[in-house]
Amino acid sequence: FKELLGRTLFGVGRYKESQHIFNELIDTDPFSTYYWSALASAQFMDEDYNNAIQSSEYALAINPRDPEALIGKANGLSRLGNFEEALKFYRRYSDEVPDDEFAIMCQGICLINLGQTDEAIDILLSAIETANANDSNTYLSDIYQELAFAYNDAQQTDKAIEVLDKTDNLDCDHAQMMVVKGHILLEAGRENDACKTFTNAIMASKDRIKTWLRISVSVYDNHLTNMAYKMFKLYFDMAPKKNNEGYAYMALCCYD
Repeated sequence: FKELLGRTLFGVGRYKESQHIFNELIDTDPFSTYYWSALASAQFMDEDYNNAIQSSEYALAINPRDPEALIGKANGLSRLGNFEEALKFYRRYSDEVPDDEFAIMCQGICLINLGQTDEAIDILLSAIETANANDSNTYLSDIYQELAFAYNDAQQTDKAIEVLDKTDNLDCDHAQMMVVKGHILLEAGRENDACKTFTNAIMASKDRIKTWLRISVSVYDNHLTNMAYKMFKLYFDMAPKKNNEGYAYMALCCYD
């Protein structure tokens, strides 16, 4: 009953209460890798990454090959920006669960952040092969997006755009993909193409104000500070009064 309650609390987003339940369950069965991993998941979702890693480590002390504990620690390390260590645990997880395209994709993300672009491309291509072999579209659009970033880092703009075009027929946030495409085009100096793509993203979006914010961030990240400043001002005019997003970027614009 307690286990079901803990899982239900987790499912409805009441992560602290879920942690409390799984801590009680651990008191009754401290050698349960399942309870330690469930606690780690609740801590992770509560953005308590250090404790999530620690809980995963307890599970790994009981069973060093436990898949949930391995990926739990990897996810926590990744969120803390420790991509080198995260990569090791994603690889250990893939040794146990080789057909999980999510973990393979995460290896690619770690490699991108470590500047190992060519290896990241190879890994992400293998993630696509795994997803296709599993007949799974769950993470396919995310994999294509990360692959596009990798090609962009390798200064292969056309290849990055070609990869993003493959998401057109997938069930995903197409407006977000257009924003990524526009960002890559802008970074390549193709401002007219980027502008058209950003316009299409706004037209396709179900939340045009949020898409406008994403585009404004992209413009700022591409060092077009004056244009970004004007776009952020327009964003704040359009955004709801209780909105608290975008202010950090606007502060950077003002500072610059």
